[in-house]
Amino acid sequence: MTTNTLSRLDISKVRQVITMLTQLPEKQVIDGSTYTDTSAWSQFITVTPLTSEPIGIENKFDAENNREIITSTRETMIAIKAYGERCYLLIEDLSTQLQTYIAQQLFKAMGGGFVCESAIKHYPEDPIEGKPQTTQLNLTLSHIHRIESSLTHGESVIITTLKESI
Repeated sequence: MTTNTLSRLDISKVRQVITMLTQLPEKQVIDGSTYTDTSAWSQFITVTPLTSEPIGIENKFDAENNREIITSTRETMIAIKAYGERCYLLIEDLSTQLQTYIAQQLFKAMGGGFVCESAIKHYPEDPIEGKPQTTQLNLTLSHIHRIESSLTHGESVIITTLKESI
């Protein structure tokens, strides 16, 4: 059995949308799931998927081509976290920009749809623990995750019946 992914949410495209809206340099909007040395930057944003929940699934069988196509409509929550000075203002501006027609079209072009956003959470700097100030906004996007899987079928079946004695 072979499985191919035909469609999924591309987090790198989400980062591109965030880059366009915030106007930060592209290298300063990073994947929050991997380590990046940020010591030279006064501010940056991480984009990290948190949860992904299916809200509907469709199974299609293509007997002619011996395959099935599974389509899952999902809602994925993504944490957008800003670090450094003015991080609260950066996230507050982003929160408002997400409501614009341009933002909606950018998400639509990447195969997603803006569903909702969380309240903005701000964490002040903690010099004792060496933590910079951060501000977080969770964004929920709807999207399609589609896979194609090959099917095998038998040419014939042998059925054996057993007679049980009573």
